[in-house]
Amino acid sequence: MMKLLKHLALGIGAAVLLLPAGAALPSPYHTSAEILAAFQEMADGGAACPGAALTLTLAGQETGVPLTVATFTQAGAVQGGSGSSSGEANKDGGGRPDAAFVLFGEHARELISPETALRMARDLCGINKRTAKLAAKVLARTVVTIVPNANPRGRASVEGGAFCQRVNENGVDLNRNWDAHWQSSSESGGADTNPGAAPFSEPETQATQSFMAEVAARQVRGSGCCRSRRPGGWTSHVVTHTLLTIIE
Repeated sequence: MMKLLKHLALGIGAAVLLLPAGAALPSPYHTSAEILAAFQEMADGGAACPGAALTLTLAGQETGVPLTVATFTQAGAVQGGSGSSSGEANKDGGGRPDAAFVLFGEHARELISPETALRMARDLCGINKRTAKLAAKVLARTVVTIVPNANPRGRASVEGGAFCQRVNENGVDLNRNWDAHWQSSSESGGADTNPGAAPFSEPETQATQSFMAEVAARQVRGSGCCRSRRPGGWTSHVVTHTLLTIIE
């Protein structure tokens, strides 16, 4: 019963008082450290990532809130930064591969989003039989870049017991801090949807914007696709299969 209440508390703001401060994340959720450790294991290669080459970098170190960036290319592809070769030409017939960018974890309390990033990474690595052929087809002509946790400080607060926190460390909703359809705080509707003082006012969106400008990636926003709050409300292979199909 307590496990069920934990799931409900993570998904419904009114239920947060059911959880004591500092309570552990319920199974099957991973901590930020565990997720990054899993990405590092895949980047080290071998049995953890037989179907792809994975490179980890940090974006936005100058902002003070660096974001981990995972770039997947076809196994054996020649590495060359944003112009890495991924085998076949892109869909438009050009010599360079397509680029796809998937951002997860903008809202700190939505634990499911970084979990889906982890599942997608494992799919791209060829570990999951259900998606292995599709992942190989994607990587044959597309460089796929993932940011598994776009709000690391906000997520740290959630893992520390602030289970209803949606915003970043400055109280800004990162999903509304982009320049597309930006509205002032007087129009936003509340603390959970505070858009910030201006577009890209926050270190997290600055880091993402800078990185995207470097790679000129085709963006697929992860936070909007993965908002089921509890494990029983989602099937990870369906979500990641859908994302891979969009990219492909």
